[in-house]
Amino acid sequence: EIMSLICLVRVVLTGDLHMTTVDLLEFSQEAVGVFVDAAYSGTVNTITWDLFRDLNKMSHVFEVSWLAWKCLELFTDLAESVTAPSYPDLVYLFDEGAFLYDNLKKRELCDMAIGKIGQVKYKGEFIERYLQNAGRLSTKKLDLVVELAGNDVTCIVETLTKQLTEQIHTEGWVLPSPTKYLLDSADLYLCKLSDEDLLENLFTIVRDFPDVDTVRWGFDLMRKSQQENPQSLSHSCCSTNLLRCDVIKNLYYDFNKNMSNEELVQWMIASEEVNSLLLAFEAFYAWFLYRRFICKDQQIGESQFNNMFDSISQISEQQGWLRLPSALRSVQSAWCNTMSRFCVGDNENCAYTVIDSTEDCNDSLFLLSKDSTLVFNFKHPDVLSCDLPGRCGFILKTVPRETEGELWTLRLCTESEDYHNQQVHFHEEVRAEKMHVFCVTKSYNNLIPLSWLGWVKSSTDLQKWQDILIGIYDVGCYKVLYEI
Repeated sequence: EIMSLICLVRVVLTGDLHMTTVDLLEFSQEAVGVFVDAAYSGTVNTITWDLFRDLNKMSHVFEVSWLAWKCLELFTDLAESVTAPSYPDLVYLFDEGAFLYDNLKKRELCDMAIGKIGQVKYKGEFIERYLQNAGRLSTKKLDLVVELAGNDVTCIVETLTKQLTEQIHTEGWVLPSPTKYLLDSADLYLCKLSDEDLLENLFTIVRDFPDVDTVRWGFDLMRKSQQENPQSLSHSCCSTNLLRCDVIKNLYYDFNKNMSNEELVQWMIASEEVNSLLLAFEAFYAWFLYRRFICKDQQIGESQFNNMFDSISQISEQQGWLRLPSALRSVQSAWCNTMSRFCVGDNENCAYTVIDSTEDCNDSLFLLSKDSTLVFNFKHPDVLSCDLPGRCGFILKTVPRETEGELWTLRLCTESEDYHNQQVHFHEEVRAEKMHVFCVTKSYNNLIPLSWLGWVKSSTDLQKWQDILIGIYDVGCYKVLYEI
């Protein structure tokens, strides 16, 4: 019965994967049914958490990319909804991320879970609770615990010391294999730097073991803890403390363009989305274009720009926003107003760098309404040396709406297969949350805010933009403002 449901994916199995059989026992019959229905119809009504793991894995194995994106969006929504420590939610995120990484070598969910645990400041408590069942954890999951701890190795050492002390009192002098594996894997030099007494307490317990092999292992571990590991330090700093998510977050999907000028200013002050000068410009510019050209509001004109520039300047000082790089001083937001007053001088240091796409884009305004990619050359400052073929860089991919009423997204490609036969290769140090994507016209050097398409939910809406703006913004260069 189950085999009859998967006739659609036989081509993938026999033609692409060269498989003549597939073991479906690892998937529930309900999940297989939902998957095949989705493959036939191109839509899925609801993905329940009970079916998430099976559907997510099948979507990757059988290369149903749109379903994989749906699963990723669902997982991202759950991660973003966790704003305070909640062990049930966090352990679900962590286990699902570990499962996908262990089975398919894909790190997206895993990185997101690790980043979220650090973001809500729950590392120590999470590790202590998670390692209560250390004997049931695979070595891959133990590796991820070490990665989660990052520079905070004391989280692991403190938990293992407590467990070892309790076990000696209850079960005798036995060194559990997960404990040995974790201590061998962790950089104990970092623990020595932050809490040398805690580390010495652990070594005291190990030295008291009656068997010679354990004592000898303990001395080797102690010697290793005296040696600094620069690679571990740099990897921990750049990879484990941030929320990894590949979605570019500068699109105003829920942006109310019917606000008054004063309401817009108050919204920008209160909004969590507007957290930089460039985002503030995009918010105002998108509002202006909608009011002026769609609503035909003739009261919206040059005076609004001048007043808004003053308001943005005041908000920037209050919020402590970083000034823009000097490369944006000549960019115009409209009415010949440049952004020079918000940029650093030529010889001043700046926390941002501007990265140009490798090719100019024809019909740039509507590029993001279709399936396409943008390629950027960029070597991150944390990448000290690189012997990989091609140039360091990254690729951004547009994911168009599948049906009218949905919204497209822009994503950073992070998987190795995304860079097959490409001119650039990817480094993990490059992160989507550090990016702001924008477009500048070649002819007038005008800023084109991506949020213009944030409200476009139907072909009728898109046609309105085409009727008004076609030919004005025909050729542009996509750029990324990257926070170093």
